Amino acid sequence: MELVSAHVHRALAYLRLLNDNGVDPSSAHLDFFAREPDPKGAEYRSAMFGTSIAHILSLTEEKVRDADRVAEYLGKVGWVDLSNDRLRLTDLGRVVLFGLGQEGPTEPGLPTVADIVLEPTDPLAWVNLTRVVAAAGGGMLVDGYFKPDLVPWLVESTTVRRVLISSKHPQAKRDLGLMAVALGTVPNADDLEVRATDSPELHDRCVVGADGDVRLLGSSVNGVGRNLTAIMKPDPEVMRFYRSRYEALWKTASVVEPQAPGRPPATAAVEPRKAGPQT
Repeated sequence: MELVSAHVHRALAYLRLLNDNGVDPSSAHLDFFAREPDPKGAEYRSAMFGTSIAHILSLTEEKVRDADRVAEYLGKVGWVDLSNDRLRLTDLGRVVLFGLGQEGPTEPGLPTVADIVLEPTDPLAWVNLTRVVAAAGGGMLVDGYFKPDLVPWLVESTTVRRVLISSKHPQAKRDLGLMAVALGTVPNADDLEVRATDSPELHDRCVVGADGDVRLLGSSVNGVGRNLTAIMKPDPEVMRFYRSRYEALWKTASVVEPQAPGRPPATAAVEPRKAGPQT
């Protein structure tokens, strides 16, 4: 069952794209785009008959009422704030758009959102981040400062099963010990592999999908909901660079071994990988 019509979906996706890039359009602007997303081509009428079908219908049908304005409709259902003529999606409107498919409509010619802004005031910031990470399938999260208390979120909400972190930052020793405990105690974390590298090449955060797709994270996952950041899709050549570089770091990184309750953490936090062929 179609939840909303294509032109309403188009308007929501377009408004989100503008709002997330600092633009609040007028209601007239949004109505025009919803009605005319592309320039119209030339129209012809038959030279033989000299009268278009639309003209014939206009002579035989009486208009009962004007069509609803899209902006007014979106305001009535609570998806857009109409308190002034500069429009913004409401929290409810963002939820609806997420439910329709946050990447936007899939029909030819409709806008899609490749980059996502995660605002501290956006109640869907974590939802949007989760959607991006979950889309990576069995890929890899690269985040030098990824915290142990986020292990339950990663295991329960995504299928990512590789995490590459840093062992060089000031809190690394403490975090690695706690990470080992989290891996040994969080349900279903036993199939999550975390490795730590001391390489200075580990800097930018990203998600490497199982299909090789890469999304760059503007901040550590720990900062989502607290700092303004964004998720960005780089061009294919940049994707290739990040993918190959971080896969190389993964192969030489140390495995963070799960810490079973009662086992001394000093010998279990990090176990260097043995030399030899890597799989």
